[in-house]
Amino acid sequence: MKKITIILLLLTTGLLATSAQQVLTLSGMWDFATGDETVQKKGKTVSVVPRSHYDDVIELPGSAFTNDKGTSESGVVWYRKKVYVSKDWKGRRITLFLERPHIETTVYINGRKAGHQTSHSTPHRYDLSKLIKAGQQNEIAIRVCNSIENMGGRQELHSVTDQSQDNWNGITGRMELQAQWKHLNIRSVDIAPAHNLQSYRVEVKLENHIPLIRILPFYDYNVQLIVKEWKDGKPGAVLQKSYANLIGWANKVVFNMPGLRQLEPWDEFHPNIYHLTILAGEDVYETTFGLRCIDTEGRKVRTNGRPLFLRGTMENSCFPETGYPPTDKDSWLRIMRKCKTWGLNLMRFHNYCPPEAAFQAADEVGIYLQPEVPLWLGQGKDVDQYLKNELKRISDTYGHHPSLCLLPTSPKEGEDTLLASIEELPPGFTLQKEGARGELWDNKAAHLEAFRNLFVQGGMAPMADSFMDSLRMQTLYYKYQIERNMCTSDYVGFLLPSLNDCSRQGTAIVGPLDAHWKEKGYVTARKWKEFCNAQVVLARFPRFVFTTADTLRVPIEMINAIYGNLLPCATTWQVFQNDSIMYQTGMFPSKAIPIGKGTQLGTVVLPLDSVKAPAKMTLCAIVGNTVLNHWDFWVYDSPPS
Repeated sequence: MKKITIILLLLTTGLLATSAQQVLTLSGMWDFATGDETVQKKGKTVSVVPRSHYDDVIELPGSAFTNDKGTSESGVVWYRKKVYVSKDWKGRRITLFLERPHIETTVYINGRKAGHQTSHSTPHRYDLSKLIKAGQQNEIAIRVCNSIENMGGRQELHSVTDQSQDNWNGITGRMELQAQWKHLNIRSVDIAPAHNLQSYRVEVKLENHIPLIRILPFYDYNVQLIVKEWKDGKPGAVLQKSYANLIGWANKVVFNMPGLRQLEPWDEFHPNIYHLTILAGEDVYETTFGLRCIDTEGRKVRTNGRPLFLRGTMENSCFPETGYPPTDKDSWLRIMRKCKTWGLNLMRFHNYCPPEAAFQAADEVGIYLQPEVPLWLGQGKDVDQYLKNELKRISDTYGHHPSLCLLPTSPKEGEDTLLASIEELPPGFTLQKEGARGELWDNKAAHLEAFRNLFVQGGMAPMADSFMDSLRMQTLYYKYQIERNMCTSDYVGFLLPSLNDCSRQGTAIVGPLDAHWKEKGYVTARKWKEFCNAQVVLARFPRFVFTTADTLRVPIEMINAIYGNLLPCATTWQVFQNDSIMYQTGMFPSKAIPIGKGTQLGTVVLPLDSVKAPAKMTLCAIVGNTVLNHWDFWVYDSPPS
């Protein structure tokens, strides 16, 4: 049987943590101007770069919209700020860190160009070591364009139109100058687990800024690795320690660490994550990581060797207060916990990749994430190359998060996915086919068959007599579609259009929650989880309308999508007439319930000749004392012969 394995971490991690670096925050008031400045020279209009005239101010992090600076139309905005850089920073590696610009940035330091970046999905980082003047005021000017200009004209991204998130202009999240030790500093850290998760490898790449000869004491080139518990959002007890030294003129050290012998794996039920610290000279790198493995076997998907059933929602970057996704972990913890409360374990991000905080929250809560690149394939060579680069940036930046489990490249059918054509696969994100290194995510490849049935359920049900009745019909529609999915053996999961209402091709009132992730009042999380959860009891009704001449015959089964088999437990069933009158009850013998779909519990057999028709009837089934579900059906008088 063909088998592929997606090894845990994608895994080149950039320098995200800065708690041990010297940091100069750039939050606050900035000079502000819209559009490029132009002048007439020899009868021609030319741009003034960098811009010299600013006529307004703005507060960053933020956007033009949140600062009441006008509409969100595509265009160019300039931001400028003067900051004093301490003379202690002389000779150090100095980086400008912009967590969430939208979208293109061009940076100028003291009038000199520092570089240009276009990522819509990852932070922008600029090495300013040769441009910053320590002990002096420094002028930082940032040009931000919220479209992509270097692809044969401005290119609008699908993810930043009125059909999804707003096309804001600005910079959100952390904005700071970061200084690292002038002699030796950490460039990047790669974490790659072994196939069986019994070990993992940490590669630390360093930079030495002492020319020609090392004059530091030997111990300054000692590199230390420390792994700690991660509890309640902060590091705890030390679990692992290791030391290594730079040898000769090497610029990296490698740690081979024990995995599952000392660390527990990560999944939705056991979100085990660990805190990693790398010490090199006076430089420190910190992040969190986890160990998990997803693979397929035939048409089945597994996580850490157990069957995985995906219950997902679409996240459409619907944040009405700001127009852009938050960058703080608390906001994302609220969203991820809400998904868990409503029985879900997967979040797909519609044509965008969320900030770092979303991955941190998903790691802690136990939610599988599916970020995406911000545009569809097939729109030209330049666009496709941009998406290739963007996909690698996503894997490099967020690959150490165990919650990053799915990484598709194009939502359009009929297109080859991106990574199938990339010769060098992202580090650590390796698919192994029959024990060999193979292709990644080729839609035509047979190994994607297991994911082919991960489909999007439909939207609103037809309108009923009243708006509230329509919303209840929507819930009933979701219930029957999700239960049908759970009764189908080859389906590995489902994906809702959205758990909350959102903007997508207009206003999409598609979820049981409103745009602020609050209940609408017609269905509760407890009722929703009867049919959308890791354990659901199911009934195979042949139809929902009967007569008093019929005998009800309904097989009862169960899906068990948790991490282990259930001990033998009895199943009780009850039939009510008109919501309150007990019509009949019964019990099936106790039975162990293994992981998987389709475990048969018994069949309800019930003559309906005693029903006082017409009547609304309700069948309830309870497995043990906790797993409950119910279904309404209707009984009418038997027609005359």
